[in-house]
Amino acid sequence: MNKLIFAIWCCMLVAGMVWISDYSTRPAKSDGVLDLWPEETTLRCGGDSCLLLFVHPRCPCTRATLRQLEKLSADTADAIRRPRIVTLCYCPDTAEEGWAKTDIWESASALGEVILDPGGEEAGRFGISTSGHIILFDHGVRIFDGGITAGRGHEGEPPALTALIGCIRGRENKQCAFPVYGCGLFERGIEQ
Repeated sequence: MNKLIFAIWCCMLVAGMVWISDYSTRPAKSDGVLDLWPEETTLRCGGDSCLLLFVHPRCPCTRATLRQLEKLSADTADAIRRPRIVTLCYCPDTAEEGWAKTDIWESASALGEVILDPGGEEAGRFGISTSGHIILFDHGVRIFDGGITAGRGHEGEPPALTALIGCIRGRENKQCAFPVYGCGLFERGIEQ
């Protein structure tokens, strides 16, 4: 009997580890991000280089994205076409005032401008549905699209971060697209 219980326990342990590994490394589905800056957006980037980061303020995975952006900012401090960083912070239409003012909001504020996105209207205009999704536009043309982490909440040195740094430094001259790992931007029940 003890051997049977031990075998069942081992099977459950392995199944749990497989589920966790799959969950942390399964990219989000992409809704098809726009190639050009959308005319209907209220955001203004001045026709220059602009990096947009879309976040859910309570997604724990997004903290890794913000730490990766800190590395990017340090690595591109001397870049000629350094982008303006704008974070769009999702907030449900029905949320009480201050709902989005989390540690994620504060970390994003240290990197650039943070704009509240009630109901995810701007995210919808850009075709974004996952927290941690980054789009880099250069003069209104998308040159980078995706996430810069190796998995949900994982930092490291993924190829996406290297490619984004290359785009900012002018070494990448083609559009780059990478998977995004994070919580759904419009998910309910995400708690810190």
